[in-house]
Amino acid sequence: MKLFIAAFAVYPYICLTLLTGGLLLRYTYAQEEWNARSSQFLESRMLRCGSLIFHIGILLSLGGHIVGLVLPPEALRAVGVSAQAHAQIAGLAGMLIAPMVLLGVGILLLRRIICLPVRLTTRRTDIIVLLLIGFNAATGMYQAYAAHFDAFTTIGPWVRGILTLAPAPGRMIYVPLFLQLHVLSGLTIFALLPFTRLVHIFSVPLSYVTFPFTIYRRRWGGV
Repeated sequence: MKLFIAAFAVYPYICLTLLTGGLLLRYTYAQEEWNARSSQFLESRMLRCGSLIFHIGILLSLGGHIVGLVLPPEALRAVGVSAQAHAQIAGLAGMLIAPMVLLGVGILLLRRIICLPVRLTTRRTDIIVLLLIGFNAATGMYQAYAAHFDAFTTIGPWVRGILTLAPAPGRMIYVPLFLQLHVLSGLTIFALLPFTRLVHIFSVPLSYVTFPFTIYRRRWGGV
């Protein structure tokens, strides 16, 4: 029981602390490493395919989790979305998004294995993060296609309790093991994020808006 409480009442705050603290430290002391460490010049075909699928899936998944678990049911009912409609939309979305993320992860992981130049530049954290995201997507896909567990009345209140500093680990007791692991793997991804190439998701190129126009001049006469 102590381990369970540590997992769902203490571990989330450890992960959130690592996320915020790690981002601040990396931005302050290692801005030159605040990037995706792109390896596109080493291999581009598989990267374009896998990266596009992966990023679309991740963004949709993140948005779906925020709407489904962070927003209270009252907010959804206020815009005319009933609990039944919410569950149906979430189920259909999960059936589409989870395989998309898993496929993107598979392509990116395969690329790092079979492409020698990419493999030589791959760090251990790259593989760990891809495996964690793949596991998270696989458990999410199982939920969408097979389990259909009611996460909105269990995991949802637990998430909101964590965010409001009122942890309620008891809400996770009757959550199936695969979903408990889904939650814990997601938290671990957030904890590792500042120390991996995933840190680039927090980069918003707002300064590009103020960049001056680049002037190109035509060269005449073959000069």
